Amino acid sequence: MSTVLITGGAGFIGSHLVDRMLKDGYKVVVVDDLSTGNSNYISRDISFSQLDIADRRLGEIFSHNEISYVFHLAAQTDVPRSVNFPVKDAAANVLGTVNLLEKCQAFKVRKIIYLSGGAAVYGEGGGQPFTETSPLQPISPIGLSKMVGERYIELASRVSGLSYTVLRCANVFGPRQDHYREVGVVAGFCQYLVNDKAPAIYGDGAQTRDFLYIDDLIEALCQGLIEGDREIINVGSGKSTSILEVFSLIKKLTGFSGEPYYRPAQPGGVGVFSMKVEKARQVLKWQEKTSLEDGLSQTIEYYRRQNVQT
Repeated sequence: MSTVLITGGAGFIGSHLVDRMLKDGYKVVVVDDLSTGNSNYISRDISFSQLDIADRRLGEIFSHNEISYVFHLAAQTDVPRSVNFPVKDAAANVLGTVNLLEKCQAFKVRKIIYLSGGAAVYGEGGGQPFTETSPLQPISPIGLSKMVGERYIELASRVSGLSYTVLRCANVFGPRQDHYREVGVVAGFCQYLVNDKAPAIYGDGAQTRDFLYIDDLIEALCQGLIEGDREIINVGSGKSTSILEVFSLIKKLTGFSGEPYYRPAQPGGVGVFSMKVEKARQVLKWQEKTSLEDGLSQTIEYYRRQNVQT
C-alpha cells in the first residue's frame, strides 16, 4: 500500500481527492492549516496534521510516514487578497512550496503532482486560447507565485530527479466548495440563489473563464500519478463561458426570479480567458465528462441538501 501526502487535504478539492485515494487503496496523509479548509471534511481513515506547509516541522510528517507521492494543493487562491497582501501570498505559495520540495527530495518522494493556476498564471499573455507553451504574463501576485512554484518544481527535478506533473487548472466547482472559505464564483451564485438572494457580480460579467466540475479534476489528478512525467498540462473543459452565462444557467436551474447587482471589478482579475486542453487528452489520457449544466445541477442539489445559508 503506497502512501500519498495531500497538502490542503481538508479543502474543497483536497477532500474530494482524499476520498478517491482512500477508495483506490492508498494510505493517505493530510497536511492543512485549516485557514480555508474545513475540519468537517477530515476523514477518520487518514493521518491528519494541522500545519502550515512553510513550517519547518513539515519534515516530521515525512520522517513518520513513508510517503511515495505528494499532491500539492495547499495554496493561497484569492486574487484580491494576493493583491492586498502579497507577502502572505508569497509565504504560502512560494515559501511553502520550496519547503515541501526540500522534504520531497530529502525523503526520496517518487513524484509530486502540483495544482497550478490557469487564468492567474497565463494572465494577459497573447494568443488565446492558451496552450502550455503560451507566454506567461500574470497580472496578480497569486499568478506570479504559482508560476514561481512551477519553476521551483522544474528545478528540483533537474537537481534531484524528482518526477512531477504540473496541472494548470481551470475554475473548478462542485459540492463542498464554500464561497466564504474558498474562492469560487459558482459557489457564491449557488449559495445565494438557493436561498433566493441576489448575488454580486464584480465588473460587467462579460469576463470569461473555463469551468470544470470537481469529479473531472479529481480524475485528472489521479491520472497525474501515472502519466505526464515532467510535463505541464492544461486541465479544463476547453470552453470559455462568461460569468453572466453562468449566472443565467444557475438562475434557470434554481428558479430564481431576481437579478444580480454589480460591483466594481476586483483588482488582478483577467478579463477574457480560454485555453486548449488537447495535451491532457493525449498525455494524461483524460477528458472532461461532466457538462457545465450537469455539474451545476449536481452542485445546486448539494447546496439544497446542506441548506447552506448566506
